[in-house]
Order: sequence, then structure tokens, then C-alpha cells
Amino acid sequence: MGQGFEAAISQYMSLEQQIATLRRLRYYARYSLYRVLYLVGRGLIPAQSIGSYISDVAGKMMETPQARDLFSWIAGLVYTYSLKELAVRYAIHALGRHAAAPQDVLAFLVNTAKIDPDYAKALVNAYAIQYYPTVPQLATLAAYTCRLRSSTSARFCSSTVSRRRWLWSGASTSTRVRTTHT
Repeated sequence: MGQGFEAAISQYMSLEQQIATLRRLRYYARYSLYRVLYLVGRGLIPAQSIGSYISDVAGKMMETPQARDLFSWIAGLVYTYSLKELAVRYAIHALGRHAAAPQDVLAFLVNTAKIDPDYAKALVNAYAIQYYPTVPQLATLAAYTCRLRSSTSARFCSSTVSRRRWLWSGASTSTRVRTTHT
């Protein structure tokens, strides 16, 4: 009984050691998988190489083919999410700085970034800041744009701002703002 028992215990302890080694290996490989997914999300791993990285990590984890497929699917989601997130950041930045027209940003989000049209429209409406030039900005614009000068005079003559009527007059090289009390 002593020889058989010792052999069984030795075999059992060997299996326990292999299981503990596999658990540690999977723990470290899981960390590596998270790092690979982070690098995928940051765009530091090219889209063509994602499959090989995931396959290498899953192979070291001794995972099943189903787990490899799951990891590849998750990596694809992370990559797609990151691309769309960058497109949304661009849209917010462009709209906030008036670097692009709202309709152009909407077309970019829907056609290029493949973002849901309802979400894209809501995003553009939320971040498209209306631009209202101030009176000094209009005066500067009117000095350089003849068409604007002729249309702004009529606009300001018809509106009152804090009980003052703004009248425009001036030579072709400069514009003066005159106020009259009504």
C-alpha cells in the first residue's frame, strides 16, 4: 500500500503543480491581453496585426479556439470603438472652433466614421455653437466687405440695443460707429 499511495500522491501533487502553474500563467497572460487591447485601442497595433497578437497571447494562455474567437471579437470592438471615439473628438473640436460647418461634420460622422445618424445629429446639435459676431467684429468685417457694409447698416438702423440705435457711416477705407439716443 505504501508504494501505490506514494505514486498516487506524487501524481496528484504533480497535477496540482501544473494547475497552479497554469493559473499563474493565465493570470499574467490576462494582464498581457489587457495590455494588447489597450495598445489596439490606442492605435499602436496596426489593424492587420491584431489577429496575430491575440492568437499569440491566447496560445500562451492555452485557451480554447472559442476563447481566441472571443478575444479577437473584443479586440475588433475595441479598435472600432477607438476609431469612432477619435471621430467624435474631431467633431467636437471642429464644431467648437468653427473649423468645419455643422453639415460637413454631420456628413463626416455618418458617412466616414459610420456613427448612428441620430446620435451624430444629436452630437452636432449639442456642440455646434452659433456664431454671433460682436459689433467691433462687424465693423472690421464691414470695412473689408462692401456687400456686408450695405446690409449691416440697414440691420443696425432697425434694431435698438439698450436704448441706442447704431448707425453706420464712413468712407470706403474705414467705418465709424455713431450712436444717437432715441
